[in-house]
Amino acid sequence: MADIKSFNDPFDSKGFFYKSEVLADIDRLQHVRGKMIDDATSYIRATSLSANGVQSMPMWAHYSNNHAGYCVSYNMNENMTLSGNAFPVQYTNERLDITSFMYQQAKQLCQNIDNNLENGVAEHVIDDLRIVFFHLLLYNLKHESWSYENEFRCTTATNAESMPYIKAIPKEIYIGMNCSDKNAHQLVEIGKTLNVPVYKMFFDDYAPQYQLKSKKMN
Repeated sequence: MADIKSFNDPFDSKGFFYKSEVLADIDRLQHVRGKMIDDATSYIRATSLSANGVQSMPMWAHYSNNHAGYCVSYNMNENMTLSGNAFPVQYTNERLDITSFMYQQAKQLCQNIDNNLENGVAEHVIDDLRIVFFHLLLYNLKHESWSYENEFRCTTATNAESMPYIKAIPKEIYIGMNCSDKNAHQLVEIGKTLNVPVYKMFFDDYAPQYQLKSKKMN
């Protein structure tokens, strides 16, 4: 699971905005000028998957070091933790204005704090799953120019220390056609250890089909 800030698109997580001046009307937020969240990406960890399959030449070029890397496939029906946190990315050319949602949440939170303090309660518990699911939606938005990727994003609201990985059992490993012999050998050995089939991608110069092919290595 990676920090969204490390993704190759600097506009990732920019699919939404809110008008902080509207929230500044709330007394408790006036000292921060209505800024509830400057950057929530520090709480979001994600990993990207694609539904394009191993035939996608652009995906090999863009995300596997020009075919020198590898691709791992997963059976989502056999990876419930992975599939339970994976959502299709929504592609758009318009950003979401979430001002009204933020205002509602901030207003309710401040009211709860005031009520708790009046009753001598110092701990404030937010029991609203909409906050969790809303963030998962927002961080699954990308500009429509990326739609060719057919991305599914596995997203968790956590931090690197508590959850740097998520359990996922590979179905197959595909070695890029430009992968070095050393790395290819290591991938084959990994496949044997995990009892996972390993395939090597190649291009048939004399085949009429304009596509990549694969051959089993173990």
